[in-house]
Amino acid sequence: MNFAVDPRIFRDKLIAWSVRGVIGAAPSFTWALMAGFKSPAAIAGMAAGVATYVLAFAWLTASPNYVEYVESADSGWSLRLAANLRVAGSLLALGYPDMILGWVSLSVVGAIDGAQDPLAAAGGGAFAPAYVTTLVQGLLVSVTIVVGAVLLWPVRCWWRRRKAQLALP
Repeated sequence: MNFAVDPRIFRDKLIAWSVRGVIGAAPSFTWALMAGFKSPAAIAGMAAGVATYVLAFAWLTASPNYVEYVESADSGWSLRLAANLRVAGSLLALGYPDMILGWVSLSVVGAIDGAQDPLAAAGGGAFAPAYVTTLVQGLLVSVTIVVGAVLLWPVRCWWRRRKAQLALP
């Protein structure tokens, strides 16, 4: 497997995922502030978590295998649309899906840490718990994007067949 990426493609993917990441994380960030994640360390942990997520997705989608086999296929279209719909849906739903995913993330990190209260997973505003919670939420967001892409993929395939049938004389 080739792990080297074309710098131009990576730059383009980094810009796209940065926009998706920042806009998509805005509702979660707002919910986190309302839940008490206000310390500079917790805010830095959340920002670092979003940055990690953005860099990982940019690198993954800029990898030669992804560009060659996924991006040009119906699955690439489905993944892009699912990611964009995920961001738009979160904003239109006032961040409630993100609040649920955030609560699940807090619960997971709290369970690992042994905390009784999911908000105690915040670790008193420490960097590491906020970072890990953000990574868990990023993983859950990734799952929603993949599920959305799986649901959109048959629609894309149907549309391409239908379009081809309409183009025939």
